[in-house]
Amino acid sequence: MLNSVRVRTSPAALDCIKGELDRLFNPPSLDARALREAIAAKFQLPVACIAVGNGSTELMNILAKTKQDREGEIIISSPSFVLYEQLAKLYGFRLNAVPLDGYRHDLGKIKQSAGVNTRIIFLDSPANVTGCTIDDADFLAFLGGLPEKTIVVYDNVYAEYQDRSSESLIRHLVLDNQSSVLVCRSFSKAHCLFGLRIGYMLGREDLIEPIRRHTMPFSLGSLAQCAALASLQDDENLGRNVSLNNRAKEMVCGSLRNLNISYVPTQSNALLVNFGDEIGPVESHLAGRGIRVRGQSKCGIPGHLQVFLIDPDSIQPFIEALEEYFNRRMS
Repeated sequence: MLNSVRVRTSPAALDCIKGELDRLFNPPSLDARALREAIAAKFQLPVACIAVGNGSTELMNILAKTKQDREGEIIISSPSFVLYEQLAKLYGFRLNAVPLDGYRHDLGKIKQSAGVNTRIIFLDSPANVTGCTIDDADFLAFLGGLPEKTIVVYDNVYAEYQDRSSESLIRHLVLDNQSSVLVCRSFSKAHCLFGLRIGYMLGREDLIEPIRRHTMPFSLGSLAQCAALASLQDDENLGRNVSLNNRAKEMVCGSLRNLNISYVPTQSNALLVNFGDEIGPVESHLAGRGIRVRGQSKCGIPGHLQVFLIDPDSIQPFIEALEEYFNRRMS
């Protein structure tokens, strides 16, 4: 395999980490002020509208904990990111899982389901399982008329892979829209900093302040803070990673079309593929060749599996294994 076609962590971020290694006796910034200021500048928002944490999962956990209510309800799409259901169980919320409409959120049914006890609605866009996005206009229309105490979490951690930037929508949600929306972003995906666990949340100051108040001091270590700050400023490496993901997507989609296998057009770093009745033998074949996928039991849609695109080198073994299986089957 050629290293030239692999995604990578920003070299500037790695240099920052190396530079910090002999200063680990120093405490990290208590509230990651420099990183929050850099994120605020990127989105043209006040720094008070930014919270950072040990992954966006920590921030969603804090939100669920602060909204804990014996009569409270969380609404999610099904299937979606597994954490949402885990948070409902952890904090005793009633879970209302609304089935997807095809491969997309059924915004109409979700809104119809929301009531006075609905505390949180989680909407992932691009979706964790299908890679589909919510149209901006549809999302803004969805927000109108929701119950007063309901907070909508717009989980946008795959944002960098979208064909169209969500930054103007985010500024509108934070600065101009009166609905209660919190947006989650991450350094784990296109920035390739998953191992350091860095996420952030954007929202109106009155919504962000309780999240920041309940975040544990020093929850984000000095290595994570400096790496995220450097990666945020390395547009060239971020663009390179996204470009490689797109090349991998083109490769696998071309192969699937040639094999007459359907898939869901994706805006994330994974692709949902529909194998129908062939799913069992295909999963066994891939497992026998050590190909890592998210099978139908984990992605939650019968007959489908999800493959991670990442870059051309990562997707090539999947393509070869699929072509081997189907060409042998047709011979």
